Amino acid sequence: MDILRLLKNKFTLAKERLASCSCTKKATLAKLAKSPDLGLQERVAENNNTDCDTLQVLSNHSDSGVRSLVAQNSSTSTATSIALSQDSNCDVRYAMAEDCHTDRNLLDGLCKDDNPFVQDRARRTCNRLDGIKAESA
Repeated sequence: MDILRLLKNKFTLAKERLASCSCTKKATLAKLAKSPDLGLQERVAENNNTDCDTLQVLSNHSDSGVRSLVAQNSSTSTATSIALSQDSNCDVRYAMAEDCHTDRNLLDGLCKDDNPFVQDRARRTCNRLDGIKAESA
C-alpha cells in the first residue's frame, strides 16, 4: 500500500512540474486544467503559457486561490481580467490590485473598490508604477 501511495505522489509531482513548466504546450496545459487536483489547477493557472480559453474556464473556479492566480497571469484576456476585477471574493481583487501587470484602467477601478484593503493596495501599486514611469523619463 505504501508503494502505491509513493508512486501516486511521484506521479502527481511530475504532473505539477509539467503544469509549471514554461515549455509545456498549451494543449497539454488545457488537459491538465481539467484534473480534479487543486494543486495541478493552480500550477496551470499561474503558467504564462496557458491559453486564454483555459484561463477563462479557470477564472470561474470555485477556489478563490485559483481565480487569484488567473488574475495575476499576464496571459489572461482583458475580458477575463475585467470579470475578475469584480469578483465577489476580495482576495481575488486584492491579487489584481497588487500585480503591477494589471491594466491601469482596472487598477484605477480597484482604487474605488468597496474593500478598503483592495483600495489601498491598488493605490500603492499605482504609486509604484507612477514612480517607475517618472524614473524612466
